[in-house]
Amino acid sequence: ARASAQAALGLEQDGAPDAHMLIAAIEVAEGRPSEAAAAYQRAIAVDPEYPEPYLALAQVQLLDLGDFDRAAET
Repeated sequence: ARASAQAALGLEQDGAPDAHMLIAAIEVAEGRPSEAAAAYQRAIAVDPEYPEPYLALAQVQLLDLGDFDRAAET
């Protein structure tokens, strides 16, 4: 799945954040919340109008990283 997501990064058109979202989900599933948070932040940078990475980032920050303050800022 990770290789497919990495390949999708090269195929994204118009800055779609979907591959970053997929990579973040893989990172969460593999127990790497800090890396997941970074991937969600990349998705936000690609498309700041896309709401899903904001919610996912806040969930990782709160539930996986225990960082209430950063989750509230997101």
